[in-house]
Amino acid sequence: MLSRFNKEPKSIEQITEKARELEAIYDVVQDPLVLIDSNFLIQRANKATAIFIKDDNFNQILNKHCYQILYQRNDICPYCPYGSKNNKDVALKTPTSREIFFKVADKKQTLNIEYYPYPKNEGEHWIVEKISDVTKQREKEEESFRMRNLASLGILISGIAHELNNPLTGISLTLQNLKASWQT
Repeated sequence: MLSRFNKEPKSIEQITEKARELEAIYDVVQDPLVLIDSNFLIQRANKATAIFIKDDNFNQILNKHCYQILYQRNDICPYCPYGSKNNKDVALKTPTSREIFFKVADKKQTLNIEYYPYPKNEGEHWIVEKISDVTKQREKEEESFRMRNLASLGILISGIAHELNNPLTGISLTLQNLKASWQT
């Protein structure tokens, strides 16, 4: 399969077909993928991005600020590694990720956001941002944690009950013997 991509296209039709193939690969990804330029403008987005923002009109997405379209913010996101001047040099060289809590229309989500640097031209870096909704996964982890805690609590309580029952059984037997002795 890779050998097909190594061959240079010879015609406009072949170039167009290669572009369609790459777009199909891009659109098959179930998580939103967004290509963002150095001015924080969205240059490309896959179909999952349109579903994420609940707007399937790509004209409404392209050339708009990522923080406005994706997160309904008026300025650069505080968790964006490319927005901070202090971290920008490091962020432009290595992929990074952040987990954020996001609320839209009274629905709380936990999002894992991965940022991948894309050196566009010399001195200009773009960003590929991948957004994964990990809300259900985190809820399952929390439920599992609660279940483990309840299981541990049950073991503790059964141990305490056992320790209390041992002397009570002895006392009960002694009282029964005293009662039997007294009655005779």
